[in-house]
Amino acid sequence: PGPEAPGAAGPPAVEHGVLIPHGPGGAPVDGQGGAPGGPRVTGPGRLERSYQDRIRGLEVEVERRVSALSTLRKELDVSQLVERGTARWADRVEDQVDIARRQANRLLVTLGALQRENEALRTELDGARSRLARLDSPREPRRSWWQRALGR
Repeated sequence: PGPEAPGAAGPPAVEHGVLIPHGPGGAPVDGQGGAPGGPRVTGPGRLERSYQDRIRGLEVEVERRVSALSTLRKELDVSQLVERGTARWADRVEDQVDIARRQANRLLVTLGALQRENEALRTELDGARSRLARLDSPREPRRSWWQRALGR
């Protein structure tokens, strides 16, 4: 293989997925009758164009779905953070409720003890009042035995 002879056709070129053969002199054949008896290349046909349109549509759809998937992943991450934070918050609230319940139980026990003590004090106070009332009431002078015996 040596240098190519002038006017010999070179290897065909490919542009946009279309084979473009070279005519005599190395000039590409343009489909307008450039090469006598050579193949007429006119570009992609109706079927190829519909394939290309479908491919472009599918590429757009893939990009849209990738974007939607990315958005959904971000939303999932945020919802997981919210759920974890909510679980922690709920645990803290439950702990506070348990503490409050224990304090309420202690207060009820203390209140019961105070009520019992209050009742005991009230009973003691009532007894003291009745004794004081007896001491303060005017008494008849005590009669002696002779006076009682003689009926005076």
